Amino acid sequence: MKSLLISFSLFLLLSTSVFGQQTAKIHIGESSQIIIVGKSNVNKFDCDYESSITDREKAIIYKKIDNTLQLKNAKLRLKSKTFDCGGSRINNDFDELLEVKAHPYIHIDFNRIDINTDHYHVFSKISIAKYSNDYDFSIKKNSENRYVGEVEIDINDFGMEAPRKMMGLIVVDNHIKINFDLDLNIE
Repeated sequence: MKSLLISFSLFLLLSTSVFGQQTAKIHIGESSQIIIVGKSNVNKFDCDYESSITDREKAIIYKKIDNTLQLKNAKLRLKSKTFDCGGSRINNDFDELLEVKAHPYIHIDFNRIDINTDHYHVFSKISIAKYSNDYDFSIKKNSENRYVGEVEIDINDFGMEAPRKMMGLIVVDNHIKINFDLDLNIE
């Protein structure tokens, strides 16, 4: 048993150096913001994430190949119930749309980042309710620790149907945007 443990430890040590994997510690600052932006045929709405991002300090594993970072454990977990859309009625509609009772979290897994001269191209998996879909989008570094970007998603891809209000007179657009303004300190 002891030799198995030593062999496994040696394998882990060698695989980290042989396969070029490295670890970085990410600190997500309290000033980080995530906003879901949508519109209807009458108005637009913003749903601000009103809670601290869970797991604000996280160790991720990455492997750099040319201008690409392959990522492991680079995830955001957001409490579905803590988005504020500006009023109790729209908040209730949004909670119902996200099925917050059955699915209390939205998960965003960052799988790969392509590094370009003026932006980062991010490849991710977004999980809302019981569905997951792959998305890619750009993020720009605005200042030393500020990373800003947005991803547009179609709520139909997550098994959701756009809400209709007032006997169908008000219809929410299927496409919404998730805006990121992240204060990241990377060690």
